[in-house]
Amino acid sequence: MTDLITAIKHFASLNRAPGATWSEATKRKAPHKPLLLLAVLDLVHRGVITAPFIAVTGDLVELNELFNLYWRRIIPLGQTSSIAFPFSRLDREPFWELVPQPGTTITPAIINNTSSVTNLRKYALGAKLDEGVFQVMQSGEGREALREALLQSCFSQPRGVRLQPTAGGKVSPAVGERDR
Repeated sequence: MTDLITAIKHFASLNRAPGATWSEATKRKAPHKPLLLLAVLDLVHRGVITAPFIAVTGDLVELNELFNLYWRRIIPLGQTSSIAFPFSRLDREPFWELVPQPGTTITPAIINNTSSVTNLRKYALGAKLDEGVFQVMQSGEGREALREALLQSCFSQPRGVRLQPTAGGKVSPAVGERDR
């Protein structure tokens, strides 16, 4: 069982790849994992994700849309990503476990080479969240604490503001579209 403090520590210390590609907006590290987790938090809030398992079928459609919306808020036009990239690589975090397709083993090489949803679905049924982390996500206080941990540890102040949900837990399409 994971408590709030432990969950915050997990979210604030995500293993993110550094690189010249990434600007100060993402604190010079890859933004994929925190953007996906922000989308997961929002879908838990909306009642779309109701269990600590995220399937790579139905759940992935709305999650992908929200991930891409967040991506466009932070990353310059022209740079793209697939939700498969962070979905698979979050397996390296202590609270996220890929669940393999029957008869399949998910190896580090498979994780490293997963860059499309088609490829992800070939090997994984979905991801299982730590039960304690999921319980934290289900409470309003816990969700806000996890969101704040991600925003503070992974994004600069001006960019982090673009990732704040409006009333009802939704991100306004008008927020942050200008001044990239």
